[in-house]
Amino acid sequence: MATLLAEAVPNDGEQVVLLPAASSTEARIKVKGHGSIFFDVSNANFTLNAIQGCTDPAACNFLDIASTDDGSCIPAGTLYADSDGDGFGNAEVTTIGCDGTLIGYVENATDCDDSRNDVYPGAPGTQDGVDNDCSGGDLGP
Repeated sequence: MATLLAEAVPNDGEQVVLLPAASSTEARIKVKGHGSIFFDVSNANFTLNAIQGCTDPAACNFLDIASTDDGSCIPAGTLYADSDGDGFGNAEVTTIGCDGTLIGYVENATDCDDSRNDVYPGAPGTQDGVDNDCSGGDLGP
């Protein structure tokens, strides 16, 4: 299998190349200088292993060195604004993205008051007349 790895690159003794998405135990590299000034073939076979991973650049877990898609790609999803920084999002303010990549956005939409960081599902009650835990329950002492 002949694959062109690079062409018309500087003759500086080194070059970074992307190897093909293939596996072989008898791989070789041929170097042919520009204008056929220099020519060489590696003296021994080497093993070339395809790297499996997510090859979709739009996926949240894209692996730029993967040469074979393994079906693990995680698509971007709906994220919810978390203006008060309590880890719980506002269902009315959304965007599309990957969790952990957009500051101020989270994957859940369970905050009942995104203007107060002491109000979120499971928050301890403060008996101040506010539904701190988003339960909708009794606010009395």
